[in-house]
Amino acid sequence: MKLIILFLFFTTLLFGQERIYTITKNNGVELKAKKYLTGTNFLKVTTLNDDIVEVPYYELNEIQYDVKEKKKTTTVTKHFVRTSDKYGKIMELIESGKCNAYVGIGSLGSTVSVDYYVLREGEQIATMIGSKNVVTFYNFKKTALEYFKDCPVIIERINKNFKRKKIKELVELYNKSCL
Repeated sequence: MKLIILFLFFTTLLFGQERIYTITKNNGVELKAKKYLTGTNFLKVTTLNDDIVEVPYYELNEIQYDVKEKKKTTTVTKHFVRTSDKYGKIMELIESGKCNAYVGIGSLGSTVSVDYYVLREGEQIATMIGSKNVVTFYNFKKTALEYFKDCPVIIERINKNFKRKKIKELVELYNKSCL
């Protein structure tokens, strides 16, 4: 058993790769980073040289990194998204276009939720359109009907029981059909 644990430890050291993050600022400056931490008003970045840099959210364009799964590599893009006049959070971009769809992790006490937001070009504050949270109930259909009221194709889809799980596809259809 000890031999197996030792083998797994050394295999992890040999083949485990450190993730490299590309932090892009609004002015085009790129930082290559080992890690980053989210703060209240800024991102605390540890560069590849071990320098610590603080990037205010208003200067942040995006964070990108690659995720390798089996034989496929996917690039993940994250943005700072305002969720109210005072607050925002780093969220993963899951659909891009005239309307973007984001997914972010939220928490209320010990409860963790996966929250979905949408944000059209020109809008300053994203709209929560759905949440996977076992404690609170969030009315996806009502919110989606109000947000996408300018698009009959989407309204028809939502009324035919389009589910919260398909938010990415809903925004993709909206970008193709309604703008």
